[in-house]
Parts: sequence; structure tokens; C-alpha cells
Amino acid sequence: MPLRPYVLRTFINSSPDQKTFEEQILNYDAIIFGGGNTLNMLAIWKAQGIDTVLRKAYDEGIVLAGGSAGSLCWFTGGYSDSRPKQLSIVYGLGFLNFSHCPHYHSEPDKKPLYQQAILEGKLKEGYACELPNFSCVVHSTNTYLSPFSKNESGAPLLVFSFATTEPGAPINL
Repeated sequence: MPLRPYVLRTFINSSPDQKTFEEQILNYDAIIFGGGNTLNMLAIWKAQGIDTVLRKAYDEGIVLAGGSAGSLCWFTGGYSDSRPKQLSIVYGLGFLNFSHCPHYHSEPDKKPLYQQAILEGKLKEGYACELPNFSCVVHSTNTYLSPFSKNESGAPLLVFSFATTEPGAPINL
């Protein structure tokens, strides 16, 4: 299958020759966002109306994916390093009605903050993943996320789900 990558530029100058964000986004089969500053990314999307176009893409069945900030954005919220000094809760687009914690193991401060925020009701129950080990969550309905995870040796990894187990209990896949 041929792949034609495209970079959606959000820092633009107006021109009648340009396509709108909606014309560009709704023409894709899949949309994948990388990491970065979650808070700034969402602010730009909202200012440009890209958030509503992405919702339309989601509703039309276009595949939405990403890593780090690019995964956190689809959920209701989670901890991010988007602000100076300390990790803080950032609220996502809420397409997936769960919280999310990328870098669950590789950033040691996130794990206890994430678990505590769920226990205190600051964040919804959710999914924690570790992207460097190719850990991800596959979404098919908004009622359950199917964890899919393999490391380089092909052995399953642990993906934590506070939505289906006691807080901190792993699901061994």
C-alpha cells in the first residue's frame, strides 16, 4: 500500500490558494501526531478550529493516533510536562472517555501522580502506556480500549488499566 506522508502546518499566512484545515484533514486515511508540548498543541488546535475538525474526522472513522503528547490529546486528560517546574494535569480533547499516561515507567514521577489523581477523582480511570517499548492502546469503541503491546523480543509487556482492575494492578498481555 503506498504511503504519502503530509505535514499539517499550523503556522501559516492566509492565501486564497490554500486549503482549509478541514479540507486537508478530512482527506486523510490516518492522522498521526508526534510528541511535544501537549498544552501548546491543544491551544493552537482550539484557536484554529482544528479540534472540531479532528472530532469530525474521528466521527467519520479516520484513524487517529500518536505518541506521547500525540496520544494524550485524544483522552480526557493526564499528566504532562507542558508547564515549567513540575508535571501538571492537562485536559485533552476527550474523544476517548478515559485518562491516559504516556511514559508511565520511564518518567518516575508520573506513576504515583497518575495513580493518586485517579484515586482522588482528579482524573478518570484510564490507561498507562510506555511508548519506547511499542506499547499502545487500540480503540474500537468508547467503552473499552484493547491494550496491544510487544517489546523488541516479542514478549508481551504490561499495560496498566485502572478502568478494569484495582489501581496499580497490571493486565499481563
